[in-house]
Amino acid sequence: MTERGKKIYPSGLRLFYTISMDLPPALSLADSFRSDRRKAFYEHHKGVAVAMILILFLFPLVGVFVKGLSGAVLGVIFSVSAYYLAPYALLKLGEWFAKT
Repeated sequence: MTERGKKIYPSGLRLFYTISMDLPPALSLADSFRSDRRKAFYEHHKGVAVAMILILFLFPLVGVFVKGLSGAVLGVIFSVSAYYLAPYALLKLGEWFAKT
């Protein structure tokens, strides 16, 4: 069942998984590195976008407090990689939850 391009799940299982008209149903890992695909994903998933903003700013600060300069560098690396990989990972998790 679909309603305007979105899958409807009987038990309300649409955690972060919705299919937009802008995004292909099967987003590949290479597509998550393209800026237009990432932008469309974050515009459609506002809650994930807010969480990623918090992660981008807080992880380097937490790294400084925990480990100093090396922790800040690791926090930056982790937060930037999470920003790029979140669309792919969340859509794959959503597909996995939808199958169960």
